[in-house]
Amino acid sequence: MKYIGWDIEIATDIPDGTDWRQCRPLGITCASAVADDFTEVWYAGKSENTYSPKMSVVEVQQMANFLKEKSAEYKIVTWNGLSFDFDVMAEESQMKTECIELALNHMDIMYQFFCLKGFPVGISAVAEGCGIPGKVEGMHGDIAPLMWRNMEYERVIEYNIQDSKMALDIANYIETKKYLLWITRKAQTKLCRLDKLMTVEECKPIVLPDQSWMTKPLSKEDYLKWTVS
Repeated sequence: MKYIGWDIEIATDIPDGTDWRQCRPLGITCASAVADDFTEVWYAGKSENTYSPKMSVVEVQQMANFLKEKSAEYKIVTWNGLSFDFDVMAEESQMKTECIELALNHMDIMYQFFCLKGFPVGISAVAEGCGIPGKVEGMHGDIAPLMWRNMEYERVIEYNIQDSKMALDIANYIETKKYLLWITRKAQTKLCRLDKLMTVEECKPIVLPDQSWMTKPLSKEDYLKWTVS
């Protein structure tokens, strides 16, 4: 199986504890698609050989069309791309129908993990557990919009590429090992069996495990609702 890791960075700050949907439109500053045999990068202003605050509709459409074309040969993989990256791209590209199709037919590893375990997990915890290089040191998504406004363009793009590569590396790890490992908040290493990666569509029949022990459990609809609204 040939995979493409894909990830976006947004232009808008999201205050702690705020539902990001309340901050829409978010805008996209940059994005990348990383495969074993290529890396493609998009960023705001690239079409005019400069940098700008956020990608134009045309620039985001070019990215969506690229992913649609490549999806005939590769499987797109993300970490939480179903409920965030594809949703944002749908709004920013004005190509909701096409983005829903891409979202349902791609492999969101975090979503598949959630369907099996009943709770989400962060990509950094999985990268650490699997011994995969993690995020760019000193960087995290919350500060990327500010860094872009401060004209630290290349550093944000570097950070974004590494996030895409993490998704790719985790997909390749699962293909070889048939499981993933993650580090819990109590510093314990846990294992999740994944005999194969599944698309979002293929995950739909999975019945969530018991969530009665959780205070505020998430549902599968929380991830999928934008694709049916």
